[in-house]
Amino acid sequence: MTNPQSLEGGTIYLEGAAGYLFGGTGSFMLLGIHADLLLMAIVKPDLIGMAIRSAPAALIVGGVNEGLQDAVGFAFMCGKIKYNGLYVDG
Repeated sequence: MTNPQSLEGGTIYLEGAAGYLFGGTGSFMLLGIHADLLLMAIVKPDLIGMAIRSAPAALIVGGVNEGLQDAVGFAFMCGKIKYNGLYVDG
């Protein structure tokens, strides 16, 4: 994929983390979802499969950490990506 504008549109972002002195975290993001489909899927969850299939890219990130911690967490978020180019005028 050479055109960053193809990633514009809706996003679905899932993140999870857990740790007790040593832990890990992971994220999964679907990029470029057709915005109208994502909005319809929020209103009518039966359409989420159609919205997910419209995503041209997926991003998976994971990592480990250590230190004083004792936590478990999960997040599900929807959003939007807009590409303004490499340099913003003004």
